[in-house]
Amino acid sequence: MESALVGFALALAGGVAIAALNDRMARAALRRGPTQLSALFVVRQILNVSYLAALFLLSGLLPWDTVALLLGGALGITVPSIFFAGRLVKLNDALKREERDRDTNQPEDEGETARR
Repeated sequence: MESALVGFALALAGGVAIAALNDRMARAALRRGPTQLSALFVVRQILNVSYLAALFLLSGLLPWDTVALLLGGALGITVPSIFFAGRLVKLNDALKREERDRDTNQPEDEGETARR
């Protein structure tokens, strides 16, 4: 039983690392623009699926139970992603607020400012 828990914990830690990497990539893409974030979706999903596939394929070589590895990896990717998604929404709101403030502070027409 101890061996299954160790495998679960290691796979969970690896999943958290994958989720953190996904978050970093998403935050960087969002700063470049929302279209970049949309394009990154496929890359992030490939990374998630590749990690789980690697756990499954390597489970025969590893001393831990396959089910424990897959559960740990899936939970490691999923649970932190909920937290990271909330942070990403807050960043998106802050970036939109900055853009809106920047747009409202700029004069609408140069000719209008010259008449004042």
